[in-house]
Amino acid sequence: MAHKDNFDNKTKESIYPDFDKSLPIIGIDLGTNYSCVGAWKDGKVNIIPNDMGQYKNPLYISFTDTDILFGDTAKNQISRNPKNTIFDIAKLIGKKYEDPEIKENIKYWPFEIIKDQNSDYFKIKVTYKQQEKNYTPTEILTFFLEKIKKNASDFLGQEIKNVIITIPVIPLYRPYIKSLKEACTSSGLNALSFLNNTLAAVYAYGFNTINEKNERYVLIFDLGSSNLEISLNYMEDGYIEVKRRVGYSCLGGKEFDKRLVEYCKEKFRRKTGIDIGSNEKALRRLFTYCEKAKKSLSTTNQTTIEIDCLMEGQDLVLDITRNKFEDICYDLFKKYLPCIEKLLKDADVNKNKINEIILVGGSSRIPKINKIIQDFFNGKIINKSLNPDECMAIGAVIKGEYIKNNEIIKDFIFLDKTNYSFGIETIEGTFTTIISRGMTIPSKKTMLFTNNNDNENKILG
Repeated sequence: MAHKDNFDNKTKESIYPDFDKSLPIIGIDLGTNYSCVGAWKDGKVNIIPNDMGQYKNPLYISFTDTDILFGDTAKNQISRNPKNTIFDIAKLIGKKYEDPEIKENIKYWPFEIIKDQNSDYFKIKVTYKQQEKNYTPTEILTFFLEKIKKNASDFLGQEIKNVIITIPVIPLYRPYIKSLKEACTSSGLNALSFLNNTLAAVYAYGFNTINEKNERYVLIFDLGSSNLEISLNYMEDGYIEVKRRVGYSCLGGKEFDKRLVEYCKEKFRRKTGIDIGSNEKALRRLFTYCEKAKKSLSTTNQTTIEIDCLMEGQDLVLDITRNKFEDICYDLFKKYLPCIEKLLKDADVNKNKINEIILVGGSSRIPKINKIIQDFFNGKIINKSLNPDECMAIGAVIKGEYIKNNEIIKDFIFLDKTNYSFGIETIEGTFTTIISRGMTIPSKKTMLFTNNNDNENKILG
């Protein structure tokens, strides 16, 4: 295990690009459904409110005849202006038109996706100020970042240039990162780092416990809208080392929404004989109400989904109990324990050695998920000291201050590990590993290769 005495500021500064340290660094948690933004001010992390004074911003953008709307204002347009209201932007950027995830979700999106005639990618067709516009997902994301930048600048009273953005561990591939960088550049932001969600939560938790000297293993379980991420971390006296981290797509909270939607569709069909599957407006309204019902059932035992004139003048009124919701989604809930077991096995750590369990992400509030995880760890109390909606943005801000050498967190040492092996393709398509999975970052390793054929001028990494 690396020791913190071997990781000085010179090593740390070599990892990050040069930037103006006199300017603030904002942290953006860029989720699938919501964003949260923070900055360091008055010696602590502050979560920045949007125009409506809210700290949790729906990632919706709506194009109208007069303006571009954001957040809740845009989300409220979903029923009356569905084709021009865009969401799920994190699922769109960096993807090609034929990507299986795009094909799977396109039936749930009311906005129109068209293939780009000049590439394998796609654009989103909207009507803005009574003119037809075709925007790439990167351009849509740029609108978001420009709005976030303005809100942060107004809050801090300073120019904003530097940013750290949290991202899921799943889409760590070049087109996704390339799109994020392009959107940042177009909006006038300098992306210092893209930080995995669970690592951001580790930063937030580690900063809160920086003076705790006892050795401990901390498991972070992040269940967001689209992805599940888990990390196992070793901590001691301000020193944090990531032992293992994994990510899974198609295990997020959106899957629960889909289950509720299918349940309600079938109930509505049996009662009225009407199938709403082909009606974009009705389907989107049902998704919105099912998402609200899911959230309500985290705090109440029963809720009612009531939608006037869902389709062809027919109303939907349906009582949903927490037990029914859990029955509908139980096979999904059961998928989480094998993910935890695999993480612990890869890290060679027995579950009895886990000292803290921290759940973050909006869907981590679901009581059944809490109980399943708590039972797996033999009844260990789950640490709920972190705000599930804000901790990733807080962690991004802490990382920003960390690389600025803020005196308040000067003794905070963080060592990440590579999540994958890195190497090159050699003779006959063989993958030769250079940097192995699980190596501490930063790492350096040198290997000597010779050409197999004359005049070769490139390699495949």
